[in-house]
Formats: sequence, structure tokens, C-alpha cells
Amino acid sequence: MQTLSELIPRFRTLGRREAIRQSTSYGSRLVTWEKLFDLIGTCVSFLEDHGLHPGDRVMIQAENCPEWVALFWACVARGVHVVPVDFNFTPELASRIYADCGARLSVDAAVLEEVRIRASRGPAPDFSITPAGPDDIVEIIYTSGTTGEPHGIVHRHRNICANLEPFQREISKYRRWAAPFQPIRILELLPLSHMFGQSMGLFVPLMLEGSVAFTNEIRPSAIVNIVRDNRISVLVSVPRILESLRLEMRRHVPPGSAMSNSRWTGLPGVAERWWKYRKVHSRFGWKFWAFVAGGARVDPDLEEFWGRLGFAVIQGYGLTEASPVVAVNHPFSSRRGSLGKPVPGQQVRIADDGEILVRGDSIAGAVDAEGWLHTGDLGEMDSDGRLYFRGRKKDVIVTPEGLNVSPDDVEEVLRQIPEIRDSAVVSIADQVHAALILRKPDTPRDEIAQLIRRANERLEAHQRIRNWSIWPLADFPRTA
Repeated sequence: MQTLSELIPRFRTLGRREAIRQSTSYGSRLVTWEKLFDLIGTCVSFLEDHGLHPGDRVMIQAENCPEWVALFWACVARGVHVVPVDFNFTPELASRIYADCGARLSVDAAVLEEVRIRASRGPAPDFSITPAGPDDIVEIIYTSGTTGEPHGIVHRHRNICANLEPFQREISKYRRWAAPFQPIRILELLPLSHMFGQSMGLFVPLMLEGSVAFTNEIRPSAIVNIVRDNRISVLVSVPRILESLRLEMRRHVPPGSAMSNSRWTGLPGVAERWWKYRKVHSRFGWKFWAFVAGGARVDPDLEEFWGRLGFAVIQGYGLTEASPVVAVNHPFSSRRGSLGKPVPGQQVRIADDGEILVRGDSIAGAVDAEGWLHTGDLGEMDSDGRLYFRGRKKDVIVTPEGLNVSPDDVEEVLRQIPEIRDSAVVSIADQVHAALILRKPDTPRDEIAQLIRRANERLEAHQRIRNWSIWPLADFPRTA
């Protein structure tokens, strides 16, 4: 596969099979691959009516929906560059991105609704696919920073195709065995403006010959109902959603049961787990079997929780600059705590200072003289070639003694104290400082000091918390 344009004819081949299922409070909307192809035709006509030509740029700022998908593929078909923007970005940041990329058209939810109405009025016009080359631009992805000038990463056909090719080869091995389980539905909770969201929402469903489901629900109980009612196979989200779902499951488990504990020892067989926790599987529906987590590291106890219930938790590692997947666990041979093995075609090396370096055709970001992308992340690789995340390089605290402390290591210990809901460890005056969010905000200071002492008993001398404070809000600031 040299260009994404090569994938578009497959839409017609899949015909009336389900492509997209959009779940709203009003019900579910179904779009077949055949209808999606027609919707692409409507979007191509829409682009032509606005005088857009190959090389022009369109900014899309809207929630996931069939029209978002169709407009993306219409831009690919016509050689128009896509500039996806998170719908949560402020108007000020979106305006700066629009100006920086030189877009000729901005598309929001209202415009996509006009496209939907336009498509409902009659058959879509036929369209041709503009020839493209591997070095032609597909899209420009901007980071979510709110200060300084916005910085866009330019992705070409060769970058994205190089990242997709290994997945396409691997999926083809299992397509025959997956047939009885079709349609394999992926519930996509990541925005399509996110590159990992695109991988699981635009490309993998097509390779699986399955479908993708969208929803704007964030309530755990509603997500569980959507998974069950729509017979979802795989849920794609950030780790915080997995944590919310864990809390939802615990509400339905008697106090003192094994599932109500945050940690377990031992790991029974899959069949035993499914039977023992059949009420949980019944709540999700018997077709659901896996979580795919991206955007942040999955806490080991969270991964253990879902694994204990008999669900697969598949995590990997990637960056926007890597288009995006660098390493991933295979669904049938994952290792707990690992980010998986590097994707074929990607070279991964751990630098002398522990930084993860990546090289390969999918790299779209700035590289050094030898072609290595410096990720800014710290990691390790085991003897089997599996990658492990060890924190952010810029976050490392250097103590006055010259010793390095990873905030993640300290935060992991703090997370294991039941009275602490969350924490953020930073450097203040070269000392380890912990900002805490407690489950009981009115906890006396002397009791908080005791919690810190309990944590310090489990930390090395150079890692120990010297100062602490209580975060004044209900949560820490987070990106979308």
C-alpha cells in the first residue's frame, strides 16, 4: 500500500455490511459501507462547490460522526489536506491553527449537518480519485498546547501507510477466523482528531471488514449499556475511562468480594474467569472481550483488574510524530505492564540516558542526523524486545545529590494508598513535592502526614517525598 487512496475502492466491495453505528440518546444510526461510499461522493461535491483543489486545506472541528469520516476520505480522494482539530479546543486556539495552516475552509458540526441533509436529498454524484503519490500530504495534526505558536505535524501518505501496512498483514491472517464474529464492532471513544483515534476509527475497521461505533456519552453506566445493546467487541479509550468503568463495576459487587479489591494474587484460567464473573460479562454483553487503551500509560493495578475479570487490555505506545503507533501488544500474546513490541518497520533504541528513540518510514516529526526521533519519553526493553514506559524525560527530578527520581515511580506508590485518590509529583527547589487529591478532603493534616510517611517507607531514600500540598480542585488539569 503506497497511498490511502488505494483503500477507498474497498468501500464498495463491502457493500451493505455495517460500516458505522452512531449511538445517541435518540437511538442508533447505521451506515453501510455502500452508503458511506455515497456519502464520500456527497462530500467530494461539497468540496468542489467550495472551490477546493488538490493542495488546499480544510480544518475539521467536530465530534465523531459518519460525515466526519466521509469528509476525511473525500479529502483523500481529492488531494485536499485535512487539518483535524479537537472539538474541545477553544475558539482562540482553533483560530490560531486555522491561520497557521492556511486553511481555506473550516468545518464544524453545523456544516457536517448540512452535508448529512444534502446526502439525504438524493443519490450522490459519482466521483473520481485524484492520483496521489507517497510523498503527497494527507493531513496536518496540531498539538493541544495553549501557549506559544501552534505546531503542526505534516503526515504524508508514506508515513501513515508505513504504519498501517504491518497491521493489514497481521489482520489478514485472522480474517477467516473472525468471520463468525462479524460485524466486529469497535466502540471509538477517542476523537478522530487524535491520530490513534484515526487508526482505530478510520483504518482498522476497514481492514477488519467490521464497523466502528461512535457516541458522545461519557457516563460509565451509559457506556456499559451501549457496549451491551450494540454488541460491541472492542472498546477504544483513554485509561481514565477504564478507571471510571472499574468504579461502575464495583458498585454492583458485594463488599468484601475479590473484585472489590484493587489488587489480586493468582490468575485463574480464562474459562474460570468468565464463569466466576459472568454477571460482569453479562452487563457488557457476551460479545465484548477487549479494551484498547491509548493516550496515556495504563496503571498496572487497572490492567490487572480487567485481566482478572477475563477481559483483554491491549496497550501500546505511540506519538503523533510516529503516525502514530511505535509499539503494541498483540491481542493474543500481550504481557502485563508492557507496551508491546515495536511495530515491524519501526526501529526502537534506548539512548544512554534512557530516552526512547524511534526511526522508520512512519516518522513525520523532526529527527536527528541519523534519522532518530527523540520522543522525550524514558523506557526500557526486555530480552524479548518488549518496551516499557518509565516516564517523561523532562519530568525527571534531579535531587541536590545528583540522583534521578521519576515522578511516575513515586506516584505509583501514592496510588496504592487507599486514602489518596490521585497525586502529581513535581520538583520544587530540587526536592520531591507531592500534590495530593484525597478521597476525604477534610482529612486532618496530621493524618495526611502519616500517609506521606507510609509512602516514604516504600520509597528509596532519594525518592522520598520532602514536601506535600493539597490540590484545591476536584481534579488536576488534563488535556482532552
